[in-house]
Amino acid sequence: MNRIGTLFADLHHTETALAGEFRGTAERHPGDHGTHRVCRALAQQCEQHTTALHTLAQPYGVDLAEARSPGLLETALGAVRHAGQALRPGHQGSGLSLLHDLRRLYQLGQRGSLEWTMLAQAARALRDQDLLGQVTALHRETLGQLKWIRTRVSETAPQILAVDHPQGP
Repeated sequence: MNRIGTLFADLHHTETALAGEFRGTAERHPGDHGTHRVCRALAQQCEQHTTALHTLAQPYGVDLAEARSPGLLETALGAVRHAGQALRPGHQGSGLSLLHDLRRLYQLGQRGSLEWTMLAQAARALRDQDLLGQVTALHRETLGQLKWIRTRVSETAPQILAVDHPQGP
């Protein structure tokens, strides 16, 4: 696979993983409507990104149908990892689990954002204005996801982390 093909495959993998993480977060927090509903919508958005990547990669001779995506084993391991968090000593319930999920989403989203930036730079170098326009639009959506995650952390972290802390230093 050529270099740009590798980038397309990496970004496809990241978007697929991000969709799975958004979906998993929604499933782990069904009672938190501010998280559940939005995460389901953002998972769909990531899936649309993977579909768009298939189309964008074709002119470069890249078939993303062969791209590696998280398999059943990886999905199951993720579920076990999150379930195991509840067994840790000092675990404070779903609040800390939500913060962990949001941190994981943010890390994956940042990775995707960097890969979208790299793909935009490749489009500029190749003077492919159509690719650049589409990549810019898709990257903007990823930046919106990151903004939502930061906002959600800002809203929930104080409530979760200060719940059992005595007032004052």
